[in-house]
Formats: sequence, structure tokens, C-alpha cells
Amino acid sequence: MACPAELGDAFGRFWQDGQLAAALSRHEINVADAQSTGDAGQHEWSTLPSSAVLALLAGRFDQAVAVAREAQRQMGAGNVEGLGPPAPTLQAQQGGSIGPTRPNPASPSGWVPSAVALCEWVVCAVDGWHGERSAVPEPLAGDRWSSGLGLVLASEASANFDTELAALLAADAVGQAERAGDAALLRWADRARAGALVALGEPDAGLALASRLSDAPGQAPAAEAARTDRVVGAAALRAGDDELARARLTPSAEVLATAGYIPEAVLALLALSEADPDGARSHLRRAHELAGEPGADSAFDRMFAMRPTLQVTMLGEQTLSVGGERCRAKTSHAEQLVFSLVLAGRDGLDARDLCERLWPGKDISKAMGSLTTATWDARAALGREAWRLDRKGDRLTLDTEDASVDLDDIMAALSAGSPDRELVQRLHLPLLPAWRHEDWVIDADERRAAVASRLAR
Repeated sequence: MACPAELGDAFGRFWQDGQLAAALSRHEINVADAQSTGDAGQHEWSTLPSSAVLALLAGRFDQAVAVAREAQRQMGAGNVEGLGPPAPTLQAQQGGSIGPTRPNPASPSGWVPSAVALCEWVVCAVDGWHGERSAVPEPLAGDRWSSGLGLVLASEASANFDTELAALLAADAVGQAERAGDAALLRWADRARAGALVALGEPDAGLALASRLSDAPGQAPAAEAARTDRVVGAAALRAGDDELARARLTPSAEVLATAGYIPEAVLALLALSEADPDGARSHLRRAHELAGEPGADSAFDRMFAMRPTLQVTMLGEQTLSVGGERCRAKTSHAEQLVFSLVLAGRDGLDARDLCERLWPGKDISKAMGSLTTATWDARAALGREAWRLDRKGDRLTLDTEDASVDLDDIMAALSAGSPDRELVQRLHLPLLPAWRHEDWVIDADERRAAVASRLAR
């Protein structure tokens, strides 16, 4: 099989079966073959845009930008001439299907405007995933399909930081897809519109649209169905239907991961961690496995940061909130239980020690009963984050991974580099002032004061 034809066919097959990981593998194999035979320089330029799109969908954001920039470089005015006939690329065909076709060999630059525009859309989408605004490319009047795909990619990315822009882009994508006459592209565009509606705070409308796509007649590829189910699940979650959310998100998360759609798989798992609190720990662990180390790519860091999570404030005041909503415990003992476990760290505390701390002098058997009640009250107050409070035997712990704890965050920031003046000043605030006379608070506050004093020297 000739390398250039295979490069073009890789994306064509992806468009039919939705198997992103397989398409990426085919691209990589064929690029290697082309380089070994010396054909890459002649033919590779025409399929670089499709390679950039695949890398974007796979969450290989740096690679997507690098490939897009290289394509634009190769397709500059002085670089296209003499490259020879481009490889088969994707254009709209009769009947609304997309397949590989070969542009006019006598005019290799005929595909250039569409290819350059598609590369610009890829770069715009990567910026969107990272929460950055970039200039939105102008759709090409003569190429509805490429413009529609670019609009979809940018809309999906923008939903994470600019919901109104995402909705506008999705609406334009639907129009371009309708005029292109491609059913698969229209499905992508409608799915982006449903996702934008959810992001805009209209989950019922997003759920209705995504459900229509999911229930539409015709057998969509498994990966495509999973992408739609993810949006259905996300919409159901925001609409308050956890059961439907779990039913759609649970299978779609692993299908997406297996097919290679890593950003969407991570988003599915993060949503599932909300809809399925009992399994939240395993869902978040799996999401981290797919996303890689924190800090490796800010796009994935933003996904985790957007998840409604536990926020603990201990300096200057004591508050518990989840996703910005204040947690209200029935009793102060339930609140003290949570803050005690936060200060204890991952090792937690023994049940007897907690009883002596919270109910000093009380008969231990009665105190144990009170601890059970306080634990239930604390879990009720934590809501979707109740899974963090765990009891195994006589050991209680509170998992703060991916949570925000002001004292821990400040200490971590100060230990990572030069002390920041504002952070040091905040560290001088008293710890848990409402309970400042409690022995367990006095001990912890003395340790905080010692650190603050050392940093102030």
C-alpha cells in the first residue's frame, strides 16, 4: 500500500468507524514508512491537517499544534510547488458521506486553503482547551465541511471556558454541516450544540437534544455512540437525574478511553465521580491515570479544577463548601469531626481519640454512638463529596486529594519556591478561630504560628 494513500485513508477509516487510537497508529506507521522510503517530503503535507485533528481529539495538544504549524509552514507559498500530487484527503461526496478523494494532481495547491484553515481551527481549539482565547478563524465559503469540522472542534473546546462562544460556534457548525450535506458531521455539530447548552446552564434543553441524537435511527459506531452518551450523561447530571447519568457515563467512559478520546474520557469520569459518589475514588483515580501527572498539561488540570469539589477554609475562619455551595452540618460536632480529620492528614484518627477530643469525659460507649451520629451528619453535609469521609474499623480518614484546603495549599506553595508575601500574611491568620480554645486546635495553631514566624524572619 502506498504511503500517501494510506495516510489519507487513515482519516477516512476513522471517519467511518470512530476508532481514534487505531487511526493515530495508522498515521504513525505510515509516516515512518514514508520517511524510510523518502516519500514523506513529497506527499505528507496534504495529510498533516488530518493528523493534527486526530492529535487534538486524543488530547495530544502540543503535538496537535506542532503538526498544524508544520503543515502551515509546508503549505506556504514557496513550499507547495514541486511537492507533487497530495495524498487522498477528505471532501464531501455525493450522498452526504465523507471519503478519501484525490485533488487535481495538476493543482496541488487546490487543497491548501482548506488545509490551512483547518490547521488554524486546530490551534484555536487547543487554546480553548487551555482556557485561552485566540482569534476565531473565518469559515471558508467554498468548503462547508472543513469549516463545519473546525467550528465543532472549537466549540467543544470553548465549552470549558467561554460558554456563550461555544454556543455560537456550535450553531454555526450546524449550519455549515447542513449545507455540506454530511450526516456524520451534522451529528458532531448537534452534539457540540447539546454540550454548549449544558455548559450554558440549560441542561434540560441539552439533554433533549443529546437524547434525540442517541435515539436516532441508524447504527452509529461504538465510539461515536459513546461520545453522544457522554453528553447525555453530563446533561442528566446537571438536570438532577443521577441514575440516567450513571447509566450513560459508566459504559461511555471506558469506550472513549479504549478508542483514544482521552479528554472526553476524563470528562466522563469526572462527571461520573459526581453521579456515583460511592465509586468516586476509583473514577477519579482512573481519570488521573488517563490525564497524566498534574501539571503536565494545563488543559487536563483545568478539567479537574472545574469539577465541583470539597473546599476547606481554616485560616481566619472555618468553612466547608462543595462547588462553591456552603455545607451546613446539623451539629458543631459534625463540623469539628471533618476539620479534625483534615488536620490529621491521610493517616486519619482513631475513633477513641476522636471521642475523647469531641466528647471529653463522656462514657466511651456513649461517645462511640455519638461519633457514629456525627459521622452520618458530616457525610450528609458533604453531599456528593461524602465519599471522602471513610471509616475502616476504628480508623476514620478524610481523603483530600483533588480537594482545596487553604492551609495545605499555602504550605505547598511556600515549600515549592520563594515565600510569597501575600501567602505568608495569610499564614498569620488564626487557625479555626471559633474553636481556638480547644486543645487540638491550640496544638495545630502553634505549629502554624511557628512556620509563619520562621518565614517572616
